[in-house]
Amino acid sequence: MVKRRNNTQGRNVMILVDGKPIALATSHTLNSTRAMNDASTKDDGVYGYSEPGNISWTASIDSLFSFDPADDDGQVAYDFFMDAQQSGTPVEVIFGIVSNPSETGLPEGGWKIGAGGRKGQAHVTDVQATGPNGSAATMSVSLQGIGKLEKVTA
Repeated sequence: MVKRRNNTQGRNVMILVDGKPIALATSHTLNSTRAMNDASTKDDGVYGYSEPGNISWTASIDSLFSFDPADDDGQVAYDFFMDAQQSGTPVEVIFGIVSNPSETGLPEGGWKIGAGGRKGQAHVTDVQATGPNGSAATMSVSLQGIGKLEKVTA
């Protein structure tokens, strides 16, 4: 019988920004894309030929809305992202599986990303806050990577 790999619970996949968790986060996404450059010649006939080009990456964060400019709980929220976007200040993004999972919520000292995650600098490109009638307000944040995503070693 083939040994089955363990799946990872989504609640244990996190993005930290400047080393801090996102307040009231519901979803984190990292997307890495490699462009392919057309290098076809007449000698290739009807078949195209491509070579690897630039790599770019983005990250996105969804959360319940929290306007907490004080950052007194060690988490980042709406005000932090708006300030970073408006000033054009890059932030550090760390994406991966937490090394200190908790069944009861945010652990003392915050979440830590384990080896094998990825980190890099990014600009906050989009901050969207939504306040629907009859349900919780939400926030979405988009980040555009600057340069290479490095592997987290510890």
